This record gives sequence, structure tokens and C-alpha cells, in this order.
Amino acid sequence: MGVEPAKWARRHRAWASVVAFCVVAVLVVGVVAVVRWVSAPALACGEGTAVNPAETACVGVNLAGGPISRDQPARLTELVADIERNNAAVTGDNYISLALLLNLSPVKNVDTTAYDGVYRSVEGAIAAVWRANHTTAFSGSIGQEREPKVKLFLANMGSENADWEQAVDQIDANAAAHHITMAVGLGQSTDNTRRAARTLVREHGIPVIGATVTADTMNLDIEDGSMLDGFFRVAPTNSDSVVAAARYITEGLGVPMDRVAIVEDTVTSDDYVSTLVAAAHESLPTTHRFPFTSPKIDDDVEARADSLRGQFGYLTVNLCAAEPEVVYFAGRGADLGTFARTLVESGTDCGPGPVTILTGDDGIQAIRDDDVAAALSDPRNLVRVQYTGLASPDKWGGCGGDPDTDGERANYNAFQSAFTGQPACGVDTTAADGTPRLSYPLEDLDNGQAILTHDAAGLAVVAARRIGPSAVSNPMSQIGALQQTRCQTVFPGASGIIQFSADPAHHGNPIGVTLPVLNITADRRAETIPPGWSTGGPSPTEHC
Repeated sequence: MGVEPAKWARRHRAWASVVAFCVVAVLVVGVVAVVRWVSAPALACGEGTAVNPAETACVGVNLAGGPISRDQPARLTELVADIERNNAAVTGDNYISLALLLNLSPVKNVDTTAYDGVYRSVEGAIAAVWRANHTTAFSGSIGQEREPKVKLFLANMGSENADWEQAVDQIDANAAAHHITMAVGLGQSTDNTRRAARTLVREHGIPVIGATVTADTMNLDIEDGSMLDGFFRVAPTNSDSVVAAARYITEGLGVPMDRVAIVEDTVTSDDYVSTLVAAAHESLPTTHRFPFTSPKIDDDVEARADSLRGQFGYLTVNLCAAEPEVVYFAGRGADLGTFARTLVESGTDCGPGPVTILTGDDGIQAIRDDDVAAALSDPRNLVRVQYTGLASPDKWGGCGGDPDTDGERANYNAFQSAFTGQPACGVDTTAADGTPRLSYPLEDLDNGQAILTHDAAGLAVVAARRIGPSAVSNPMSQIGALQQTRCQTVFPGASGIIQFSADPAHHGNPIGVTLPVLNITADRRAETIPPGWSTGGPSPTEHC
């Protein structure tokens, strides 16, 4: 027999009050949430963009400085305003435009990238455009007074690059009217960014220059595996990165390969990971391999960590039995912190000294990772965490360093001065026409994203200026100019000299690159370990 509510309430007045309060509180919270959801203003997207299905971001090409996301940070809004000021100053019909194609609206705990990387990439592109419009940098062959000025547009593929098709279609739809000659950037090496590159080149006839995409497969058509003739990049491949890592391990650390272990992700849906694992097998001939399986790249970041902790807990027992001095982590930087912290907190004895955990360029995602900081802060000093970077402000050493790299150091100094608005090693880059200088923070150069995005945009400008008006009417005509960046012709990038090979097997990939190794610190910084390490590969003067 049940208890009558009225009688129960009289006998338990205190508990009845608590229950009533909780019910009211839940109702109030629910009503407030509903009111907020109903009353939230619709996201008003600007010209060239449309609201995504989740109604959280504007995807497409931002042609008029409109919003990019509902919760857009103030810092990104300021960068959009910088771009608008540049574009408004470009008048007349003699101009070209670049589309910076990225995930510009990353969602915390969903994406493996963050706004911090967005800021740096956008700043690097702005710096390239500023130099192109106001200095003698990136000149072509038709005379500076006749060279086209440059506009920049942000193209948003949305969280997880899920809306790549909308962004790519808008680039194509606005290419003729806004003189878009090239798409640059791309961000991460994923199936979606490969689809974006393939569609731009194959279906829309617009070339692409990747900035930080390193998967070996990025220059291959995702549908049939053929070479994408209109795809180039300024960052070396994962294979190149592991070659440099192997040289650092044996020559820099003095560790033999039998004291190296590979912790490798078996996921097949992430091109960056799968090509990094294959490269590690090729260049790190160790018998110690310890596989794990991560969730898909578009899974929630927190869910990734939860699912990996259990795997890593068992994996570290087997790993430490091999007593490695170096562990090469062939996986995503977003998972590196979970691995490092699990290794430290497992209590497993891996040997007498700290284990060096080394990974590929996606290690930049771990610089500010809480789990990495916790692992490095452990007083037992059990691990070091390092990665092969794609670029670094300290790659060339201090001012007046190695005479063999003085020219490349000078190229970097000119970029850094333009980026920060301050002299760099005596180089002071000012606008020839008196335009105000940029003033981005020096620390924004620390992970190399700004440097490489600058180089991708600068190379795109040079290609268009070399070709002339046909770059606008027929963007694919620029491929020839890019292919001729070889032998005695170089692009003086801030990341170093950029050249391409005549060998079709290396189409679109930079060759003869020296990569830095960076050490992540407990206070969330990345410090360059000199010197850099060669990626090997064909000679820039081969077949010249």
C-alpha cells in the first residue's frame, strides 16, 4: 500500500521542503535553458558564408568581414578587422586574392586543434599579404609598379572540417569576381582536407598550397590515388620528418636503434597517423613496436582520453619491459599528453634515466596540454617530451650565427620584423608607402604555424605575379611557375629555402629541408634544440 502524499509531507516537513526546493530549482534551470535557446539570436552570416547545420558557425568564404562563429573570440574578430583594412586599401582591378582555408571555428573538447593555432595561421597569412603589398618581398617578373596587390579572404571549413564542401564551393563561386587565384593553408591532414584539396584542383581548377599538412598522401587524389598536379606544400612530409627524427636519435642523442620503441596508433581513418606509422617502420628499424587504437579524429577529445587511458595503462607495462631510452610516438599530438601522463603515473620502471618521448610535427598540439605539463612537472623526472617541428624562430641560432645559413637567417629576420613591427637582428622591415606596421606578439612564432602559413601565402603570391593576368583567368596556369621553383630558382621562405623536385614521385613536396627538434617544457613552452636535422631526399640541383 502506498503512502498518501499529504500524510507523508506532514510527517516529514523538512524533507518535503527540500524536495519542493529541488523540484522548483530544476524547473527554473530548465525554463532558463529553454528561454536562452529560444531567444538566442540567429547567427547572421555575411556575404560568401552560410550558417552550418549546428547553427554555431558561418562556413564558406568570408568576403565582407562577417562573423565566423557564434562564440567568436575577440582576438579573431580583431584579425578579421585587420584583413578588412587590408582589403579595403586594395583598389582598382589589378589585384589577386588568396583564400586561407582552415577550420576557423574549432570546438573545445571536440576538435584536436584550438583557436590558438587559428590565430597564428591567420597572423602568418596577414604578414605575407602585408609584405607583398608594402615591401619588395614576393616580386614577380613584370616590374613592381605593375604587380597586382593582394587581398586575403578567410575560408572556414568548420569544426572537424566537416563543412569543407561549402567552403570549397564558395571559393569556386567567388573566384572570378574576387580574383581568387589560390587556396592556402588546410590545417591538418585528414580525409576532409584531402577531399577539399582534391575538389579544388580537379573540379574547380584552383591550385592549393598546404602550410602544415604533412601526411604523405596529401598530394594524392583521395578517390583514385593519382597525383594532384595542382597541389603543393611548404612543409615536408611525415616520411621526411621521421628521417630527421632518426638522425636526431642516433647522432644527436647517441641512442642505438635497439633502445628505441615505437608506440603506434593503428587507426586507419587518419592520414597523418597512418603515414607517420608507415614512415616510422621505414626509418626506425627497431623490433620494439607497441600498437594502440585511438578513436576517430572527429570523436570528442575528452572521450578520446578516457578510452586511451586503459589501453596505455597496459601498454606501458609491456613498453617498459623493453627498457627503451627513446619512445617514438606515432600518433596525434592530442593523445600525447594522455600517453605521457599514464606512463609517469603507472609507476612502472622503464630504466635508470628519463625516457625521451619523440613525435612528429603534430606535437605542437601538446605544448599547452595539461597532461603533458603534469607529466613534465613530476619531481622524479621520468620523461622528456619532444617533437620534430616544421619551423622555428630559433632554427637558425642567434644573430650572426652560422655563415652557411646567414642568407636564410636574413630571410627569417625580414619576416619576423614585419610580423612584430620590431627590428630582428638588425633587420627592420618597414612599409615603402608608410602603411602602419603590424604588431603581432613574438611568442606567436614559437610553434611554427605562423611561419609556414606565411610561406604558403608568399609562395602563392610569387606564383601569381610570375604568371601575370592569366593567374586570374586560369588559376591552374600557375602550376608551371611553382614547378620551376628548383635548381637555381628558390623561394626565400621564413622557414628556409623552399624548392621542389623535377621527379614526379616527389611532386609538390619541398626537398632539401632541415627540420628543428623542439623540447616541450613544464611551463608550456617549446624550446629549439640546435642544430637542425636533414630530411634527406633528392638534391635540389638534381636533373638541373
